[in-house]
Amino acid sequence: MRIAAVLAWVLIFTSACEGEARSQEQDSDPVYADLTLDQKLQRLYDDDVFSGTIAVIQNDEFIYNKAFGYADRGSARANDMRTISDIGSIAKTFTAAAVLKLHESQQLSIDDPLKKHFSALAKPTASITIRQLLTHKGGMDNFHNETDFDPMTRAEAERLILNMPLVAKPGEKTEYSNAAYTLLAIIVERTSGQPFQSYIEEHLLKPLKLEDTGFYEDKKIDIGRIAKGYGGEASGQTTFERPLTWALIGAGGMVSTLADLQTWMTAIHHDPRVSALKGDLLVEAEMGQWSLGSWASRRIEGTKVRQMGGSTNFGYTALAQSLPEHCTTILLVLNSYSKEFGPATHHKLARKTVIPSFLRELEGKEAKSCQADLAITRGNQ
Repeated sequence: MRIAAVLAWVLIFTSACEGEARSQEQDSDPVYADLTLDQKLQRLYDDDVFSGTIAVIQNDEFIYNKAFGYADRGSARANDMRTISDIGSIAKTFTAAAVLKLHESQQLSIDDPLKKHFSALAKPTASITIRQLLTHKGGMDNFHNETDFDPMTRAEAERLILNMPLVAKPGEKTEYSNAAYTLLAIIVERTSGQPFQSYIEEHLLKPLKLEDTGFYEDKKIDIGRIAKGYGGEASGQTTFERPLTWALIGAGGMVSTLADLQTWMTAIHHDPRVSALKGDLLVEAEMGQWSLGSWASRRIEGTKVRQMGGSTNFGYTALAQSLPEHCTTILLVLNSYSKEFGPATHHKLARKTVIPSFLRELEGKEAKSCQADLAITRGNQ
């Protein structure tokens, strides 16, 4: 059972589908095609495709915002904008931001080879750079674990990861790797002298007032607002109460809300408390698909999309997307998926329903210019 790393399969799925023509992207039912975004999503919810929260935000203003279904079906506790849910591999964006902060403070360089931070490494592992780990170009295998909840210390994870055979030469090609992001979390600890979770809390979560974002078992999180996951192997359970070990740290193991993710999306583009570096280092793809901030770049419906998503086999999926040509953010924080789409539900909803509907509703309207002075975060208010 591997939580955050289901994304690797999802990326293959979405990459294979992105060459489809626009007509293939839309539902073949002409009646369905005439429905509004809200009507389409309501129909999909009624068909038990998903439940959770969805928002479309343009120029920092909500143009669509709705919760569907139940956070806890047993007690009929409804999802709302304050529901806390597992965000899967979106956790990697926090890991990447932590590494870049240490780069800014000159405590490390993203071009450091691993041999500068670890001793007695075999070639070619010793030559892998931190930059390559961030952009999934280190040649590392995807997993160093059997399940996300394997009992595993930092020392055990370090030994396993650094001794894994590489699946490609460093820098040769993109190979998505959860193990690489666990190694990055280890580097954050070794460099900062702080526990990884403490570093994230002190340098990212607290400054941005992301009070509903944290790690599994985090005592600050209101357990009464956590959504249970539905549709997966462990349907009706939560990940939050599972022990967070170095099988998962750095690659996943975090929860958040739609509101906190909106703040985070705005902050990575505009807030110097996240990165004083140029924003494109965080979000623009570097020599391939992935940015240094672990955001993937692609085109959907002919428009540029920067995104990071995550899935778990508990039924949780989450997706954060930026459409820079339209000054728009799309967020999906879901706690169930259908039998048909499984862990690709978030990508399927965005690609087939949310983005096409949003773009059609823009047709014939005067284009809005992006606000250069977007509010940094709600944490400043």
